[in-house]
Amino acid sequence: MSNSIHVSVRDGRAHIDLPLEEAHGLRVAMRPRLAGEVESNSTKAIREAFDKALARAQIRAGRV
Repeated sequence: MSNSIHVSVRDGRAHIDLPLEEAHGLRVAMRPRLAGEVESNSTKAIREAFDKALARAQIRAGRV
């Protein structure tokens, strides 16, 4: 899954490239969780993959 999300930075904007079937998963993963709400393994994996892809893009763009 971590290879399916790619983030690039162009003109100071992040561009996210991911399979359409993962778009809903990313939206769910990025929403705030309620207190005590358990995070599923798939949601955690999607969020971590997005975080890694975004960090790599920021490093490549010299933003970090």
